Amino acid sequence: MRENMYLYETHLHSSECSACASSTAREMVRRYKEAGYAGFVLTNHFITGCTCVPKELNWDEKMKIYYDAHLEAKDEADQLDFDVFFGIEHHYGKGKEVLAYGIDLDFLKSHPEIETSDIDTFARMYSSIITVESLGTSELGRDIPVFRIGREDAEYHVLFHASIHGREHMTTWLLMAMVEYQLAHGIQDLDDVCFHIIPMVNPDGVILSQTASFTEEQLKIYNMDKMYGNTYYGKTWYASQWKANALGVDLNRNFPSGWEDIATRLEPSSEKYNGTEPLCAAESKALSEYTLRYEFDATISYHSSGCVIYYKYGDDEEMIDQCESLANAVYKVTGYVVQDGDEIDGGGYRDWAIAELGIPSITVEIGCDPAPLEYREIYSAFARNYDVLRAVAQWVKESK
Repeated sequence: MRENMYLYETHLHSSECSACASSTAREMVRRYKEAGYAGFVLTNHFITGCTCVPKELNWDEKMKIYYDAHLEAKDEADQLDFDVFFGIEHHYGKGKEVLAYGIDLDFLKSHPEIETSDIDTFARMYSSIITVESLGTSELGRDIPVFRIGREDAEYHVLFHASIHGREHMTTWLLMAMVEYQLAHGIQDLDDVCFHIIPMVNPDGVILSQTASFTEEQLKIYNMDKMYGNTYYGKTWYASQWKANALGVDLNRNFPSGWEDIATRLEPSSEKYNGTEPLCAAESKALSEYTLRYEFDATISYHSSGCVIYYKYGDDEEMIDQCESLANAVYKVTGYVVQDGDEIDGGGYRDWAIAELGIPSITVEIGCDPAPLEYREIYSAFARNYDVLRAVAQWVKESK
């Protein structure tokens, strides 16, 4: 009879699937058996979390790796009078992880939509008005999706983007919540406006900020930042503050306007390095190329810190007036303070859209605390921003 027949570990990782683990599933069985446990649930980090399962594999191949780790553990356990159960740890973002039990390989293989985003859900629900495509891929090969609400031949086009900085991932949640709300409240009836939504420009930076899963290149950048005195923190905290893309280029300093005059770090870093040349980063290049495909009437860049709206760039008084007018339209629904933003460095997406493309553009900073924002702040951010899409659509129609 087992000494501790009811002692079970319900949350455990193994090195086959979880980047944070150093022991195999078989090794964990032996160690927990020696420690007097009756069994455990193997809950490796799932696809969107701190996983080491190769991202380039197809869905079935990924799921087989997860389940094979369980089978290895179970084979070892059967020889030791030990129980092993299968589960996963599913990651939804900062502060939001869920342990799932009672599933098996057949369930996972038959539900590949677990890996897909809310964009696909929107596209299925509103298939007549939503078109999804890819902006391109990140430096680490992650897809950068964009979806359009409305007709491509609409009279007006507006672009919203979020998470150009890794640690500002709450802006993705917010933008998707704004879209969900407006779809449920009839924004699709504005058939003369096409909304272009890019929820996450910098997926590599977001994943690093959320999971602290470093590549070898990012570990080199961390060590260089420590050597230069750019950080004094440990790796986990440093990762949470990461703004750049996977190669250490700050994407919002990688656009052409004002690029040469930016005060910049000299080497790849977690922030403030503008790259070897404008648009050298895969993500900024993809965003610029997409912007050039359409004649946009306004662009809105979502960022995380300041509870403020920035509108000014350059010396074109007519353009400055248009951007200020757009900022005031968003102020009316959000209550965020409107500032000209003269003190902000160039090289940003908004700067480029204003100076080189002549598009009225603003930056909306949603949080009053430093990024990454606490999960609780999503509620106040949504309360302020849920009607911004409609306000911007109204503005472009009235300003033309």
